[in-house]
Amino acid sequence: HKWMNKDVVVMTDKTELTFSATDKERFIDYKITLIASHGDVKLGDTKEGCMAVRMNHKLRVKDQGAKVVNSEGVTGKGVWGKKARWITYHNEIDGKNVGITMMDHPDNLRYPTTWHARDYGLCAANAFGLKYFQKNKKISGDYTIKSGENLTFSYRLIFHGETPNKTAVDLIHNQWIK
Repeated sequence: HKWMNKDVVVMTDKTELTFSATDKERFIDYKITLIASHGDVKLGDTKEGCMAVRMNHKLRVKDQGAKVVNSEGVTGKGVWGKKARWITYHNEIDGKNVGITMMDHPDNLRYPTTWHARDYGLCAANAFGLKYFQKNKKISGDYTIKSGENLTFSYRLIFHGETPNKTAVDLIHNQWIK
């Protein structure tokens, strides 16, 4: 794929999606390699994120009673800007307990990533927003991919057909990263 700024190619990417399932979960493995194919590429410090999911409105913590927890045991609004290997939202939808988990991979830049995880149904893995998440304007999450080099990110999305529990999600994460 070409990344454009008006008529100019800034960089290219290679994206891979892998789909799999068990009886209780559905998985999407998302891998993107950003290639500085047309000169250096500076990725700026922003809280807006990298890999993001906009969830079903019933998975909103704010007004739907959904729950959010990360791999470090942080819950609720406290997950915003925190580093974690994974993050899970869950609630009852149409009489069934369901959830969605987003996972970060150890090969990714600045693992474990920080999460732009909101209570209104937006969740984004973000290795770049350091000054926002750490509330320190003296640091920067900027990252430059040098011309001809690349940067790869791998994420896993899990769609749970029941309320996910930390032990099971940790096991899935550990199996995935091997």
